[in-house]
Amino acid sequence: MPDAGSTAIARLLTFLDRTTSRDIPLSVANAVSLPVADAVHALLPGKREIALRNYARVLGRPVDDPLVARTVRECFRHYGRYAAEILHLQGWGTEDVLDRVDVDGAEYLDEAAAQARGVIFVSG
Repeated sequence: MPDAGSTAIARLLTFLDRTTSRDIPLSVANAVSLPVADAVHALLPGKREIALRNYARVLGRPVDDPLVARTVRECFRHYGRYAAEILHLQGWGTEDVLDRVDVDGAEYLDEAAAQARGVIFVSG
């Protein structure tokens, strides 16, 4: 069962998605995401502790190591930016995507798709 903090955050994101995702520029969404992510980091100690234990194990360091704490905070911030980008993208149509994407080598994708055996597409 999600804790009250997680439920509140999910409700806030759903509200923002439905009401403002098309109106907020990505630069603004990204700027707002950092203090929101910091607040989530501070207000959800259970999630923070899980992340601390997991990153301590991955980094081979003790849970109270400053590197682990910095890594966890950055993880929350990255997730905040990710959430902001996902909310922003909800307002995009096909033309918005095509206006922002440069495709090099589309002929290779077309050639592979013409073989009707499936295509694995990787971008970077």
